[in-house]
Amino acid sequence: NWLEKEVVTPSSAPRAAPEIAYFIRTCEWIKKKKNTTIFTGRASGLRVYLKRPWYSSGEGEQLAVVLNIPSNPTLGGSVSSAGAPVTTWGTDPAKLSGLLLEGITPMPDVFLNVPATDKVNMVPVAENKTARVNIVAYTPKYDNERHLYYVDILLNIHLSYFPFVRLALARYQPNSVKKDDTDCCLSPIVLADYIQVPAPRASSLEFKGAKNNIVVAISGTAPAVSNTGSMYRHRVEFIVEPIEQPSTENTHLIINAKPIDSYSYILQDADIKNFAFYHAHPFSLPAAYSNTPYRIRVLEYEVMERDRFKPDPVPGMPRTGIMPATQRLVFSDVYDVK
Repeated sequence: NWLEKEVVTPSSAPRAAPEIAYFIRTCEWIKKKKNTTIFTGRASGLRVYLKRPWYSSGEGEQLAVVLNIPSNPTLGGSVSSAGAPVTTWGTDPAKLSGLLLEGITPMPDVFLNVPATDKVNMVPVAENKTARVNIVAYTPKYDNERHLYYVDILLNIHLSYFPFVRLALARYQPNSVKKDDTDCCLSPIVLADYIQVPAPRASSLEFKGAKNNIVVAISGTAPAVSNTGSMYRHRVEFIVEPIEQPSTENTHLIINAKPIDSYSYILQDADIKNFAFYHAHPFSLPAAYSNTPYRIRVLEYEVMERDRFKPDPVPGMPRTGIMPATQRLVFSDVYDVK
């Protein structure tokens, strides 16, 4: 009788550093319904695309986010990440927002939806024989359209608004040769460029009896603003519109129809408490929409004054001393009411 047994041969060869193709910002959407209210939440993160080939150290190779080990007096200073590149982050210096609680080096707990087995402490590094780091490991997936491997990294950025993150990344092979408290599980570490992480957001749609009586709301983090100036603001906009074309996963089209109703509001400093806000508005739509489908768009914009030291955006027009405002869309959500 033959018995099958899986045998893992530990990797012993030095592995190549990962090659980063590029980053994109990502969002994870969660939609739930409770009683007469529909809630939508958006958590934010980053997708890292990696150049091929992968698995240079064999099956099971992961991408590690390399983290600093905080100093601990109880360890007598014997453990340190000194000499090793580590992940850093910080708030946007152009806006006064909430702090990142861990300081400039995030801890493993801010990386969400990662199994405890993929958060590994006290890992040796190639850059310094005495240095140790913590890591959060991700198993890459393959994108058949882009022909690249990628990992999705979801972050808890607390009350900060669009913070900058610089990831330190390495290949990680958990099945590696270990000897005398050292191993070759980590490749040389690569530092990525800084990239901003979008702020988390939530919206909701509440029905007040008939479907034509609703309350639309939005909430999230925001930097502090001042009523004494107009350099920077946040504007929320709710648009109720008829459904001309059926929605798909990626598109919600309106071609010719005018909105049924709309609402726009610029957040004031009193609306932002502890770097967070909540704003709601009721709608009483025509009675016909108690049984007629319609769509609600929930939008949020950053509104800011254009650079006053640059030329007027409309050449030939006389200067008035007040530069026009521009805006950037930072959140969009859609509710289709059947």
